[in-house]
Amino acid sequence: MKRASILLLIALMTMLHYADGADPYERFPCRLPDWFWQAPDKAYLLPPLEMRVLQVDCQRLLVLKKLSGPNADALEEGIARRLSARFSLRDLAAGADVCASESSGIALAVQFDPEFDDGTKATLRKGVSLFLDAALSADVIERALARSTATPSPMPDQYELKDGKPVIDEVGRPQFTKAYATYLQQRSKPASAAAFTAQLRAALSPASGDLAVLFISRYSGNAWWGGSYHGFFNSPSQQAGRESPPRGYLSVGLNSDKLTSPEPHWNDAAFWASKIAHEILHNLAYWHPAYQDPAERDANNHDNQWAFIISYEAAIYDKLTTH
Repeated sequence: MKRASILLLIALMTMLHYADGADPYERFPCRLPDWFWQAPDKAYLLPPLEMRVLQVDCQRLLVLKKLSGPNADALEEGIARRLSARFSLRDLAAGADVCASESSGIALAVQFDPEFDDGTKATLRKGVSLFLDAALSADVIERALARSTATPSPMPDQYELKDGKPVIDEVGRPQFTKAYATYLQQRSKPASAAAFTAQLRAALSPASGDLAVLFISRYSGNAWWGGSYHGFFNSPSQQAGRESPPRGYLSVGLNSDKLTSPEPHWNDAAFWASKIAHEILHNLAYWHPAYQDPAERDANNHDNQWAFIISYEAAIYDKLTTH
């Protein structure tokens, strides 16, 4: 495809996308963030033609999602695979801020969305280091486990129903709801403190000796402090594969609306450490119910009925602010 044709197609698709309002999560897609791989210093990994084709496919994906096209999921996974195959963990860490904890001895290479201002980056750098201070603390993990349940409320409905009876699929099985199928595919609570410690340590301290990588993207426009994709770290389509063996990386989004005064905790690094902890656990496939808003979350996490991921987040914040 000639350069002019490619650029025209990108322009037309971009116009269609923005005509109906931009996606608030556009800087935080389920793949390597565009603000990272499209940066000029990545030219040594992505030849010009491949870069242009990827850009066109990303614009096609935006249109398919807006039109609810049936091929959007396949295209999204294909883009993610093609991108991640071009990078190694070392490539992802190049030029990153290194956030470290003296107490735990763990360091992370953190790539910050360039749209965050300097003050926000400073708060988040400190927040990442504080998270690393507390992440593997035995008292934090034990407390998070002790008060959590594998079936936190409100649990999703188990089956799709018609006339009060489960819908049967084409091979005769009761059909799970999408939300319940997600629950079954994720982790609601670790088997033990030792199991959780091993999972988290493996993500934060690769056996290869390379720095683990955390991307923090900016988004805006909802009631929550952050977001992330379930199971992102171990997803085959997200593995950095330029070197063998392929390796996972962490990617979270933080809400810039909540990082601005006069929002509560807007520049509280310990608070953001706890939110980063929460989103990293989603990357490791930890699940909680789909709360409608923070009030519903708080009403359902008490006594010994906490979702583990919410309990861990709270235990991190308590550790950092009471010791």
